[in-house]
Amino acid sequence: MTGQSQQPLSGGGGNDHDGRSAVGSSAVLFPGQGSPPRDVAELIRRELPELADLLHDVAGADLFSRPEHSQRRLQLAIFGAMMCGWSRLGEMIRAGDLERAGGIEDPAFAAGHSLGEIAALVAAGSIDIESAVRLVHARGEAMEEALAGPARGAMAALVGPGAHEFAAGLLGGPGLWLANDNSSVQVVVSGTEEAIDDAIERAAAAGMRVVRMPMNGAGHSPLMASSLPRFEAALERTSFDPPSLPVYSGVTARPFTDPRRQLAASVTSTVRFREVLLDLRERGVRTFIDTGPGHTMASLAHKTLTGVVTVTVADIADRLAGGPEVAGRAIAVEGHA
Repeated sequence: MTGQSQQPLSGGGGNDHDGRSAVGSSAVLFPGQGSPPRDVAELIRRELPELADLLHDVAGADLFSRPEHSQRRLQLAIFGAMMCGWSRLGEMIRAGDLERAGGIEDPAFAAGHSLGEIAALVAAGSIDIESAVRLVHARGEAMEEALAGPARGAMAALVGPGAHEFAAGLLGGPGLWLANDNSSVQVVVSGTEEAIDDAIERAAAAGMRVVRMPMNGAGHSPLMASSLPRFEAALERTSFDPPSLPVYSGVTARPFTDPRRQLAASVTSTVRFREVLLDLRERGVRTFIDTGPGHTMASLAHKTLTGVVTVTVADIADRLAGGPEVAGRAIAVEGHA
């Protein structure tokens, strides 16, 4: 597959590509497994028709038929939507629009949440788009099989001040693990149905806001181990080139050093996204650009960091279309602890 959507980002903001420092720079963030936009099929067909063809060639004609009911379809649909956001961002970078949209530096770093790590590696030129689609397809198939068997379970988000401390008190029990460390006020626990039911009951009794996640399985926990052989085989078939800018692993909360091993480990490990954000802030990032779909990554950065701007690709487009006054309302969002 060719075209602008496949062109990698190059480091901006004076970064020397070793990830040590890029004061005042920006980072591009790719979301994980949420809900795809309702018009995801139309979106991908309109914005990236070659990618739409590739997705159908790999996954079949039923790709966009109720994707929320299949990990295979869901992950490919969300990946396609992320690539649309990245394609729009890439066009803005090449046109110099980020500078016009409030002096935003070109991204010097990339990071993804769970599935978004693969999209981030595509953006940095480490994986070509066709290989990435096949990798996401294999990941979805492997996880779908695991969730129907050994990984059957549930997940729940704990939200609000004290969420981390409360979760730490729960994790001593059997069948429960920390799946996502998302922000300073949100964590997700994962485990067996019984363990999650107990965690929800205890959180509610303590006055903690708790939300049962729609995923019917124990994602990012050791129960997902049965999915690894199939995913690891797909990783071995995938070629990885050095990225054009540092891309963060949620397993280590540092830039990838061994993407095959670290992508495989991410399936059974905690997503340390809060630590990723903190490390990016420490390395000088002051603007966080969320590719979408949605604005979840911008929201997590907003809730975790101080002294930064969080913005979505859609926000930047609104600014360019609507002028400085509209844009000021859209993107000048100060983070808070």
